[in-house]
Amino acid sequence: MSTKRDYYEVLGVPKGSSEDDLKKAFREAARKHHPDIDKTAGAEERFKEINEAYQVLSNPEKRKAYDQFGHDAFGAGTGAGAGNGGNPFAGGGPFSYTYSTNGEGIDLGDLFGQGGMGDIFESFFGGGYGRSRKGRDKHYQIGINFLAAAYGDEQDINFEGKKLKIKIPAGIYDGAQMKFTGEGEAGPAGTPAGDLLLTIRVVPDARFSRERDDLYTLKTISFTTAALGGEVEVPALSDRKEVGVENIKLKIPSGTQFGTDFRVKGRGLTHLHGRGRGDLFVRILVEIPKKLSRDEKRILEELQKQTH
Repeated sequence: MSTKRDYYEVLGVPKGSSEDDLKKAFREAARKHHPDIDKTAGAEERFKEINEAYQVLSNPEKRKAYDQFGHDAFGAGTGAGAGNGGNPFAGGGPFSYTYSTNGEGIDLGDLFGQGGMGDIFESFFGGGYGRSRKGRDKHYQIGINFLAAAYGDEQDINFEGKKLKIKIPAGIYDGAQMKFTGEGEAGPAGTPAGDLLLTIRVVPDARFSRERDDLYTLKTISFTTAALGGEVEVPALSDRKEVGVENIKLKIPSGTQFGTDFRVKGRGLTHLHGRGRGDLFVRILVEIPKKLSRDEKRILEELQKQTH
């Protein structure tokens, strides 16, 4: 079991806090415990803990995972910003999770490297503190469709006169951020250029909703199919990218109730940092006829008598 403190406790906010409340609490805590201000023992560790907590809680996907699984969502001992091979909520790999203050993005993975303390201090309290170790980061976002996120894609983007080829990994989620080192603003006096932080926005597919790497869809069946059983078609991701979404057969047992969920293994999204895929969940809705023929009414009345 993790010995880390609860992230909400670290920031001093309740679990249901809004994004604005989180940001306000983070800034206040960061100012108070910045090692250049807080000279007490352990100040730097407290500052790291504050940043780690905000990195998770300010990211919708990470926050959802943390609320459900706590620190276990990020793997034992990895921390929120460490690489974790099979964990789509951990940082590292091709992704970098950032927060922004005064319009300037700060790479959390670099906060405690050379010059990191000066950069964050300057972003909180304005210029004039120390010397920036690199140019400012630039922020850009692109939209991709659901299938590009599901299967991965390659795209060319034109960014301020530069043409960049980007490789989007299969299973990427809305709001994920990719970093291109050195593609930001030039640094002062020969220091390195900043980075380009590219945010991915995924246009959802109306047929599915997504929960981590699982997909959810609804299927309406007739009253007779629910009662007698049968076979229906439901949309699912194909194993082949060129096919995309295909219809698959789903067996409906007799006596299926309204709201029953069926699980189709391996028909969800590819795990972003690992092998395998999530699952597809199909929720059954039963359509009750508004009008019945004379024969249908007679049959149902006879059935009702037999069940009472």
